[in-house]
Amino acid sequence: MNVSLEARVPVECHVIHANVSKTSDIPYMMPVLEHVRELGGAATAASLSEDLSISPPLCKSLLAYCVENGLAEDANGRHALTPDGARAIERGRVFTSEEGMWKVYVADHAAIPKGMSVVRMEDGAGDAGYQASKGQDPQPRVKGTVAAVRNLQGKALRIALGTMGEAIVRGVHRYEKQIAPDLDVRLLIEPGKDGASVALLASRIGGQGFGWRPSVPDRASLPDMGITIDEAMDALLHGGGEGLWDAERGCILVGYDSASDDEMLRMQKTVSVDHPEVAGIKFEPVKVTAKILPLDEEDARRWARRLLAIMAVGYVTREEYARLVEGIKGRLTGFDISMGDRADHIPGGGGAPRARGRTWRFWTGRPQNTRQEQRPASARGRPRLFWLIQAMEDWGL
Repeated sequence: MNVSLEARVPVECHVIHANVSKTSDIPYMMPVLEHVRELGGAATAASLSEDLSISPPLCKSLLAYCVENGLAEDANGRHALTPDGARAIERGRVFTSEEGMWKVYVADHAAIPKGMSVVRMEDGAGDAGYQASKGQDPQPRVKGTVAAVRNLQGKALRIALGTMGEAIVRGVHRYEKQIAPDLDVRLLIEPGKDGASVALLASRIGGQGFGWRPSVPDRASLPDMGITIDEAMDALLHGGGEGLWDAERGCILVGYDSASDDEMLRMQKTVSVDHPEVAGIKFEPVKVTAKILPLDEEDARRWARRLLAIMAVGYVTREEYARLVEGIKGRLTGFDISMGDRADHIPGGGGAPRARGRTWRFWTGRPQNTRQEQRPASARGRPRLFWLIQAMEDWGL
């Protein structure tokens, strides 16, 4: 059984003019940073040249790049590693600064950690026609801007969606404007026995954008919220389904009158719930198909007799009856079911003829079981049971 819970995530999009350091794959910078870390604040262009066997002017340029991008500090020609530099070594990617217009997508949802509320950041705002405001206003405009964007200055961001992954906002010159978001973001939770897989799915609204494939959404994993399959099924059944969730057996317990013939035969039920609420989060309408078992012993007894009526077709010899009963008991494990003698189930209520010349009632098409054993024909429809008990053994031949 698989349960997938999906919820739409509200997103705001803001345009800012800022200096942002984003992670880049520059392998040749790793030896430079390693050298700076090893010398612990005493790295110079000369020491780097001797260590890597490259020219001093190139080493001076490489160290200047580290300083400009916040990876190292320069104290009179001697360099020390910064926390950003240490982070770059750990991740194998360095931060490179870029000045420009940025689109910042902010999502507000209980499943998204506060440190990941900026779910996507793009440097293509200028390509979309957004131009930096003119003037020398030293204060950025903040009216109507959400706190997650107002507080970007100096922040290291963990960005869930897109290719940036991580970014450091070195300086925000202006908060330009809020625009209509062009992303459709959804939360996908797939509960398991001990926890859940939590992910964000994002698709571009209005067609394919730069770097986006039209049929494959952008996907990012989020920390587990701890929602288990048992918690989810309890909430789904409470929110509109029929039956009780049995965590030990991993199934829904339903009463005899709550299960259709097809559900009893397949031992499965599909539960549909409109906007369920699980762990305080409201999700989109969901359908879940799960295994079912009778609610109690009485329901199991009626269930077994009904299964026999559905499954028995044509001649039912003693051997066939025994085979059917064994199969039904195997389906309803855990219940004490006594099916009685084969004659107890003959349509019309009579027993099997035991001697020649003995008359017996033929099936009339109307179930004659008691109400306790059989739902009315109007509710169940005509069973597929035509027991023509005419086997040779029944006639004593």
